[in-house]
Amino acid sequence: MQVGRTDEAETLLTTGGGQASLSGTIRLAQLNERTNRIAQARELLARAQQQATHAGRQEQIDLLHLDASLAMRDKDYAGARQAAEAIIALQPHVQAEANAHFTLAGIADKLKDPAAAMAHLEKAHAIHFRLAEDRVPQMAQPDAEPLKVSSKWLAADEGGFRHDPDAPDEKASPVFIVGFPRSGTTMLEQMLDAHPGYASMDERATLQRCIERMENQGFDYPHGLDRLDAVAADDLRAVYWAEVAKVIALQPGQQLVDKNPLNMLRLPMILRLFPNAKIILALRHPCDVLLSCYMQNFRSPAFMVLCSSLERLAKSYVNAMRFWIHHQALLSPDTLVLRYEDTVGDFPAQVDRIGAFLGIGGRHFLGEVTHEAPRQG
Repeated sequence: MQVGRTDEAETLLTTGGGQASLSGTIRLAQLNERTNRIAQARELLARAQQQATHAGRQEQIDLLHLDASLAMRDKDYAGARQAAEAIIALQPHVQAEANAHFTLAGIADKLKDPAAAMAHLEKAHAIHFRLAEDRVPQMAQPDAEPLKVSSKWLAADEGGFRHDPDAPDEKASPVFIVGFPRSGTTMLEQMLDAHPGYASMDERATLQRCIERMENQGFDYPHGLDRLDAVAADDLRAVYWAEVAKVIALQPGQQLVDKNPLNMLRLPMILRLFPNAKIILALRHPCDVLLSCYMQNFRSPAFMVLCSSLERLAKSYVNAMRFWIHHQALLSPDTLVLRYEDTVGDFPAQVDRIGAFLGIGGRHFLGEVTHEAPRQG
């Protein structure tokens, strides 16, 4: 469930027959809630509550968390708050306590109580920072940059690999969707995935695996990119496609959509492997991006540290944008800049821009695409 393999998770939870355990019923209900099968999730919650006569403490916490999630779906903020506060009263594991504070922050935001929302976010991020500090202490230092790849800049004379004549053409390359998290990348991914000629995959660190392979072969990233010969570049592309094949099977004629926001910080690797790739950069007002990130319950240690304060988050945002501006000027990627505000303000016009950029003709070829606020993008 955590890595998005929901079909496999459902098979594991439903195989075997007989009476499911309480924890199994709760997990199955959580999976249904995550995949927007709300009626099924409610039925399973009711079944789990009937099974919960002798529930252990962790099962009680899991039930309350599910109850809060479904109450939020119903805009029953009083019920969601009651469940979240009950979780905290049970003195749960620190991650569950942080989850409850994120829920309470979301409720306060919906009720237009920013002071209460920020108070709960401060508590949640304090817990996350301690968790991250325990796991990766060096990352939590005051002057540390959680997004380490943003420090790997190319010099002005290191971009010659951009014009590799043997590289895949545009149609044999992925379409990359990049941008700082919470800038609208998920919305863009959903728009392209609605087109039969494109297929997206779960957000993966596929390019990072290529960087690791390069470094394991004795090349310094990114400074060694212009020293890679054709064989080495082909090897890295094979690593990339092998990672992709683990999560998606492209149909004949389909083009991959690789949506990983912070691949904006791996632009040199993108252009070493796929110099003819189309890249869409999602931009959104920085204040909205930072506040949206601060309100997210991220699980990776880097993002726990990154979002531990608005000041640290803002510094990392600036570093990421400086990185992009420098490397865009140096490497001249084939890029479409799409602003979130423009997309939600005039959706058909921006669909036309995307269609023209990709050569698929805009709305007529994208079909009946609708837009939503981004889930995680």
